[in-house]
Amino acid sequence: MTTSVRVDGVTLVSSARDGDVRAYERLVLRYQGPIYRLGLRMLGNRGDAEDVTQYVFLTAWSVSARPGRASPRSNSPSR
Repeated sequence: MTTSVRVDGVTLVSSARDGDVRAYERLVLRYQGPIYRLGLRMLGNRGDAEDVTQYVFLTAWSVSARPGRASPRSNSPSR
């Protein structure tokens, strides 16, 4: 029997910020649908919604990879 543990979003973000590619993949799988649907509602165009969804995740990845990046819980750089 396999048990599935649902990791919360905060833990996934923290792990992804620490360079855990698997955690980042899980974030994408969990949130790409809701982000796409929000973009589609706001923009009314599938292609634009796809572009925005990609932009969100690429930006999140590039920001998390930077040294001295800001913590999501504060506006000060992390140590």
